[in-house]
Amino acid sequence: RSPSFEERYQYIDLGNMVYLGNPDLQPEQSYSVNVGLRRYENHLSFELNAFANYFRDLVTDAAIVKDSLYKKENVGKARYYGFDAEMQYRFGNILLSANAGYVNAYDVQKDKPLPQIPPLNGKLSLNVPIKGYGNLSFQGIFFADQNNVPPTENRTGGYAVYNLYFVSLLFDFF
Repeated sequence: RSPSFEERYQYIDLGNMVYLGNPDLQPEQSYSVNVGLRRYENHLSFELNAFANYFRDLVTDAAIVKDSLYKKENVGKARYYGFDAEMQYRFGNILLSANAGYVNAYDVQKDKPLPQIPPLNGKLSLNVPIKGYGNLSFQGIFFADQNNVPPTENRTGGYAVYNLYFVSLLFDFF
């Protein structure tokens, strides 16, 4: 893959962070494997994908100044591997769904993790229809600690966000 125009010439100023392009980027070369498993039944659906990628000259954001200035650069040799999974289970009109994803990315030549890789994360939701009124949904979004970071990034703690939604049926105000 040849680097895009944006990767070569970007200038993004986010106030406290600046992202710069690099016109001297080399094209990426990669080997990729992706394996998937899917199962669909009346009340259950399940999908699992696992992947592994090996790159030469991977284009990535390299920290020039920690937490404030990044510039696109080629990583000599890099590897990514991980998975994503999704499940839905319907019992009656109630829907339970969950998903999760994980990526590990490593600069093989420098023997350090690649920057800006999200930690293990997922979502769990429960949707319950309320007859004659609408739909009630509960959702939990989860992120694990991210401790596998290069020296130019800060480790981050895990967190969870919980949401409760109610969507009503159509009704007239007047």
